[in-house]
Amino acid sequence: MGKYFLPSSGKKSWKSLLTNPKKQWKSGYSAKELAKCWEEAEGFPTSVVTTFEESQITLLKDVEFLFGFPEYKVSLLGGSATSQNDLYVLAKAGKELLTIMVEGKVTESFGATIETWKEKNPTSGKIERLFYLLDTLNLKEDSVLEIRYQLLHRAASALIEAHRVQANHALILVHSFSETGKGYEDYADFVKLFDLTPKEDKVVGPISLNGVNVYFGWINEVKEVEVSHIDENKILLPNTLRGRSIHENVIPTVGNIKNMIKKLTEVNGDLSQLKSWEKRSFRAYQIDDIKSQVMEASQSDQIKLIRNHILNGDPADFGASCIDIYLVAFVAENYGAGKETFIDYVMTNGITDKANSAQAIWQVGKGDGVFLNILHKDGSVKDWSFIASWIKGPIE
Repeated sequence: MGKYFLPSSGKKSWKSLLTNPKKQWKSGYSAKELAKCWEEAEGFPTSVVTTFEESQITLLKDVEFLFGFPEYKVSLLGGSATSQNDLYVLAKAGKELLTIMVEGKVTESFGATIETWKEKNPTSGKIERLFYLLDTLNLKEDSVLEIRYQLLHRAASALIEAHRVQANHALILVHSFSETGKGYEDYADFVKLFDLTPKEDKVVGPISLNGVNVYFGWINEVKEVEVSHIDENKILLPNTLRGRSIHENVIPTVGNIKNMIKKLTEVNGDLSQLKSWEKRSFRAYQIDDIKSQVMEASQSDQIKLIRNHILNGDPADFGASCIDIYLVAFVAENYGAGKETFIDYVMTNGITDKANSAQAIWQVGKGDGVFLNILHKDGSVKDWSFIASWIKGPIE
């Protein structure tokens, strides 16, 4: 049966091609970020063009975008599972065809290592798949055990398509939207297998594999956050957060996100081992949406992940612990910083008539805000850029 591809009507056309649109199509996730960036560019994004030019590779001096195929599936030997590439670009470099497999990343990993994926007693299908990938990439099994499986089959996809369209050149391109460059070390370890020296925002190569000149590239997309009509130092905070009341459903169970994340990591993500107050914090921050990324990250990266998650989410979906950060900031910047002023505001404005509840809101909101580098210890705003972006919401 032949393959037929329909023209895109915009970035939402990409959504229908995802394996799990409900989970994958969210602001701050690679599928949506990649679609937005490439659709708006109507070809190669500026960051890609700049990287091509600065890589000083003759082949990339004159690259023409011919066709792009989102969520492109490439069949591989060893089972029915395909390699579903985020974006396959067929390009023309001078007089040569160039196949480009683009992999978008924000906080997602490149999956399990080969050793983990293969398991101690691999199926015949996995054995066949692994040998096929190794043969395609001219690699040895013992050299790839700590390499991420996804990197192998994405690279193989670029070669397979190059052979299919009789192209002499192929490029594996990681387009990262991560503030921390998550996954770069895994990518670099993979590229080094070919005796190449990987660099961020550069394309390196070529290495000849099965008659194809193969290149590798990593691009960091700088995502600018628009904040209009904002004073250099501070802004007037509204008493609602994008329609979410900050006076209702803001009484938390005393607990904090720092200890919850620490416990979650210690128990390898087993929610049944969390205490009731830890589960409340887990739900309040909708951590289930980013659980796998959080589990793999260092504490500093966990903080960045959670901050980005909050900014890209709908305040209505978050619980008391999260919204209390904003409530503490609102009172501190409009009525004065400190615990005494905060508790007086909470009790005189009908949020609660119980001193213990007022204390809990202050303790959780201020504590979580300090841990996430949003607030000072007196409840005043430390990161005005974050607060401004939280009020404005994600840029579509």
